[in-house]
Amino acid sequence: MKGVLKDCSFGARLTLTAFAVVVGLLLTSCLLMFSPRFISLKWLQLIQTMLVFLMPALLVAFFVSKAPFSYLNIRSGKRWRISVDVCFLSISILPFINGLVVLNESIVLPTWLASVEQWMKTMEESALQLTEQFLSVSTWQGLAANLLIMAVVPAVGEEFFFRGLLQRLFSDKWGNHVAVWVSAFLFSTMHLQFYGFFPRMILGAMFGYLLLWTNSLWMPILAHFINNALAVVFFYLESNSYISFHIDDVGVGKYWWMAFASASVSLWLFFRIKNGCKKSDKNM
Repeated sequence: MKGVLKDCSFGARLTLTAFAVVVGLLLTSCLLMFSPRFISLKWLQLIQTMLVFLMPALLVAFFVSKAPFSYLNIRSGKRWRISVDVCFLSISILPFINGLVVLNESIVLPTWLASVEQWMKTMEESALQLTEQFLSVSTWQGLAANLLIMAVVPAVGEEFFFRGLLQRLFSDKWGNHVAVWVSAFLFSTMHLQFYGFFPRMILGAMFGYLLLWTNSLWMPILAHFINNALAVVFFYLESNSYISFHIDDVGVGKYWWMAFASASVSLWLFFRIKNGCKKSDKNM
């Protein structure tokens, strides 16, 4: 069965992907309906990520390629310096992303779209409340569980799907750069949070170019994990009074200058990674 659909068209592969996602959503809905007592919403989110993102990526890759892991760019490499640069990039870009969030939140829709704007605000508030509910723990065991559910699994599942699968599909059809940005757009759209749409799309594009340059899905997974893990850890530290500042305030307000410094350092690291990959490829 492996690679049985390797010669199918772009449309057929996209249809297969959509079908797999729908199946994942249906399975998640069944779990929510029939097992509400012993599966909490937090753990249901972990299951949903695996069923809606990870499972479709693996299944589609299995059917369209005789080498599924290679198709998804799941390969390791001894590029330790590049991995370190990816870690620093994931940290350095945060103040810039915070600044973009503030700009995104300042967008006001026309009067005739007032009902749409109100719906988006309601969705945003609901998502924020749910996230805070998930993250609110007071023990190290709870923090470890949150890192697994909110950082490790989403980083793996979402990157397998959006970068490993979708970016590959779009790249075969439209080329690398279009694929990066279309995947980033869909990645941000999926979160249904308009007031964080553009910052999240920028992050998605960063993940996409990391895959494009390094040819290893583990690099965007690493960057995605660090981004999520920092949010989880800092929320834990702040909510339990270990620290007195909010990570989202870095790069905004009186710290606006940090956003500019963040953008400069991140751009430097961004192209350092690109150039490092080129040199590494030449030496192979």
